[in-house]
Amino acid sequence: MDQHVRRFADVVVEFCKEKGGELYDAPVLDTSDHVSGVLPAMQFEVDRRKVNVVLFDVPGNHDHFSIIVTAWPRFAVHLRQEARFDWVMKSIGKVEDLKVGVPEFDRHYLIGGRPADSVISFLTDPKVRADVETLGSFLNLAADTGFLRVTFPLTPETSYSRDHLRLWIDALLRLAQSSEVDRDTF
Repeated sequence: MDQHVRRFADVVVEFCKEKGGELYDAPVLDTSDHVSGVLPAMQFEVDRRKVNVVLFDVPGNHDHFSIIVTAWPRFAVHLRQEARFDWVMKSIGKVEDLKVGVPEFDRHYLIGGRPADSVISFLTDPKVRADVETLGSFLNLAADTGFLRVTFPLTPETSYSRDHLRLWIDALLRLAQSSEVDRDTF
């Protein structure tokens, strides 16, 4: 296991003890999709909402970790920081990029999802955009039936702490609440 992955695994264990969550072993895959070991993952509950923090250390690929929150969003969305050459993929129609109507936000993020009007309505809310910004510029955010997930890179250069984790989990919980269908209508 890479040293930076081990460092973050230690943060997960510390945070789990602090939150009173449950640690479990998540499998680590090698490049042939064979289990090559396990990493600590964490699960706990906040206001009857399940939260998981899972590390992924796949040799030969970029290491990352995800925070996954149980949610029932009224749309599916994928949002990530716009990469340097995404303009090429957009120009040939290979990448979807919805526009929220906030130039700074639209320039910074590549947004896709269905139904488009629900995604745009969600991201038009300044509080929602503030929570997205809290998650950071390298985020990869996805929502679909049953979950809201944010994934972060984990590299030798990144240094994440329990405070970062706490901040991101709080932001993701707020985003989950903002994205959900009104259950009172059922």
